[in-house]
Amino acid sequence: MVTSDASIDYAAAGTWDGLGKLFSRLDARPTDRRGNVRCESGWHWRVDLTDFDLWLAVAGRGQFRLAGTVYPILPGTLFWLRPGDDGMATQDPDDPLTVVYVHFDFFRDDASSAVQIDPGWLPGRHIPLTDAARMETLLVRVVRLQQLPTPLSALESRALLHLALIDAYRQDAVNRGQLNVRPDPRVATVLQRLHRAPAERLSLDEAAELANLSADHFSRLFRAQTGIPFRRYGVDVRLDRARYLLEETSMTVSEIADALGYDDVFLFSRQCKARFGVAPSHLRGARPPGPRR
Repeated sequence: MVTSDASIDYAAAGTWDGLGKLFSRLDARPTDRRGNVRCESGWHWRVDLTDFDLWLAVAGRGQFRLAGTVYPILPGTLFWLRPGDDGMATQDPDDPLTVVYVHFDFFRDDASSAVQIDPGWLPGRHIPLTDAARMETLLVRVVRLQQLPTPLSALESRALLHLALIDAYRQDAVNRGQLNVRPDPRVATVLQRLHRAPAERLSLDEAAELANLSADHFSRLFRAQTGIPFRRYGVDVRLDRARYLLEETSMTVSEIADALGYDDVFLFSRQCKARFGVAPSHLRGARPPGPRR
């Protein structure tokens, strides 16, 4: 019986990079244990798992005794259950549950046997969702693909399951105060403008007006959302575009500097070296020769 909720430490250095590397080597595959059901009168579930299970309450109420803790079951509550879990789920008889669930295992490459994962890489078991509709859509599609298989349905269901797992990690981190995954729409508007037209040199005042905020308020909000000051972000966007043009086109350094609004090619070169550690001409040679666009 599992009596602890050992899980990932999102605050630890390298956690997200480590997760990315781990899941690039793993394949989450749904099993044939899945459903989208309204629980029957008198329903209760004695949990004794040998695999993983994403279990989402869509409607109704109840409680889950799991790993030594009692959790409320409410609409939009996701449970990420794991092998060895032992507990009991019950429902309010006056407000029965509707749940979507998908059991799955992890496999490495083309291995035919499931692999174990260190609990220190798993999220918490209890994950209240802020966007339950998205998770429900993903899990319901996995269930339907297995009920009515079509060409490539196995591949699609695995892809959808991976998206659901990613969402679960992000929501778990948000719930613990370790991640902000909802960008402010006012900042998003400015970011779209910067990336779409990097040669346009928006001033702080112009960006603040676009966001319908005062310059001071916008500056603080922008830094809180992106982690860097507005001006530096704008320079980085231009230089990232410059790197692409250097590596992927036959434009000269002078042409690229001019296209990105630099009056002084030497300033462009200095900024490139400060950001990438090498002069623009060295960036051009960083990729093997190939077709230019």
